[in-house]
Amino acid sequence: MRQELDNKLCQRFPTIFRDRNADSKTTLMCYGFNCDDGWFQLIWDLCLELEKLHPKVVATQVKEKFGGLRFYYTTVEEELDGILGVSLRNNKAFNLISQAEARSYQICEWCGKPGSITKPKHWVHTLCSKCRKKEEKGQREGHWPWIK
Repeated sequence: MRQELDNKLCQRFPTIFRDRNADSKTTLMCYGFNCDDGWFQLIWDLCLELEKLHPKVVATQVKEKFGGLRFYYTTVEEELDGILGVSLRNNKAFNLISQAEARSYQICEWCGKPGSITKPKHWVHTLCSKCRKKEEKGQREGHWPWIK
C-alpha cells in the first residue's frame, strides 16, 4: 500500500494501528500494510466498525494471502487473559473481520473495482479484468517491488 494511504489509516485509527511503528519482536505491523491500494476502502470501512467496539481492537498484521485480505488482531482484553485466567475473546470483532476478509475476494486488490480470484504470473490475486490484463502483459511495475 502506498505510504500516503498507510498514513491516512494510521492517523485516523491510532488505537487500531498503535503498533504500526513498533518493534518487529512484538508485531508485524512494523512492516506496514502488505496489500495494495485497492483494499484501502475495505480496510477503512472495517476500521470504522471496529472502532465502535469495546474492547479496542489492535491490528497485529494486515496483508494479502492467497488472494484475500488477512487482518490479524488482538484486543485490550486479550492482553489481560494471562492475568485474569479467562478468555475475553470479542466475537463481534472476529465476525466483522471475517466478513471483510470474505468481501476482499470480490474487490480488485490493485484498483478497488469488482474483481475475482486469478492466478497470473506469480501467485493468486483478486483482480478486475483490466488489472488482470495489465498483470498478464507485465505492465504493473512496482506493484510487488520484491518481484523482478
